[in-house]
Amino acid sequence: MAHPFKISLTEEERRKLVDLVSRGNTEKRLAERASIILDTCEGIQGVEIARRLQIQGRVVTKWRKRYLEHGLQGLQEPSHSGAPRKLTEEFRRRVFAVLEKRPPRGCARWTGRAIAEYLGDVTPEQVWRVLREGKGRGNAERQ
Repeated sequence: MAHPFKISLTEEERRKLVDLVSRGNTEKRLAERASIILDTCEGIQGVEIARRLQIQGRVVTKWRKRYLEHGLQGLQEPSHSGAPRKLTEEFRRRVFAVLEKRPPRGCARWTGRAIAEYLGDVTPEQVWRVLREGKGRGNAERQ
């Protein structure tokens, strides 16, 4: 059967991949990906690479393709944008607007919990995240 993945490395690329595999402080997943590419260059079939590394064959295929498309950079985990921010500017304004009001009866200052209860649709943790970002804006104490 023909070898579907033909990867040629420059000396510099080979050195970097070998370094990733042999360094003791390389993240395991990255060292594994470098091993996949090095083994592929040696002509080892994907099934054999998967068996040696105790991974699924589709993982071998994925990283071979990523390397062919993006080179060494393709072996890095792509950055994820993550979930959209839940703490909008409107939310921040609401939190700081509460701090302008008188604290609840019996309290000298607003607390994160009191602000959350006043707003009704947020948690104290969300309030404190906003207050930490605001670094000292307002008059609240941790509780």
